Amino acid sequence: MASFPTRERLGEADLFFKIILLGDAGTGKTSLMLKYTQSESLESSRYEHSLDTSSRIVRRDDKSIQLDIRDTAGMERYRSLTKSHYNGAKGALILFDLTDEKSFSNVAHWLEDLEQYTDRPDRVQVIMVGTRCHKKDQRTVPGDRITKLAEHHNATSIEISVEEDINITETFDVLVDRILSSHPELRGADQPIFLATSSDEHKELDFSCTQCCPIGFKPKDSGGGG
Repeated sequence: MASFPTRERLGEADLFFKIILLGDAGTGKTSLMLKYTQSESLESSRYEHSLDTSSRIVRRDDKSIQLDIRDTAGMERYRSLTKSHYNGAKGALILFDLTDEKSFSNVAHWLEDLEQYTDRPDRVQVIMVGTRCHKKDQRTVPGDRITKLAEHHNATSIEISVEEDINITETFDVLVDRILSSHPELRGADQPIFLATSSDEHKELDFSCTQCCPIGFKPKDSGGGG
């Protein structure tokens, strides 16, 4: 399930997934995007960043997949994101701050916007991402409320910390796997399902902040690669 480095150049991948970031200002959207796409372990040819977009190529089986991750570029402050931000998205990460109750309450509003502005909302895979999970003493959003909301919307929830590098890669791994599982047309008739761990199994994994890797998460053997 892990995203191992690939040598394809941007624009030359087999598949292209538009991933949108949503959530209140200050929840860490840009930090997450840059942390994932501009890791020191990546070669410069495999990521690209502009004001509101950053890309990274990952692999699943024999396919290379370019993730084009779209940030809100500050427009979320005015709730003025346009339909173009949503259209064509295969996946969405809705961020909220685990130390900010209001940002979690507003997840419902972002879900409403996703439903309203996405051309095919039923085909968009959603992960609710609680940020700053390392600040345990300042946490105000309990895990059971997050789980309940995610289950209600058939989504997955993950807790991360960009500052402590917790569950960053895992977040995108799970999202990519959910997308591939829900889009059988992306694989040939004779090709196996890409999903390393089923969506139901993802829901049962512990993606809390108690450890670097979630309980039950077993990265694939990279064959010595990094």
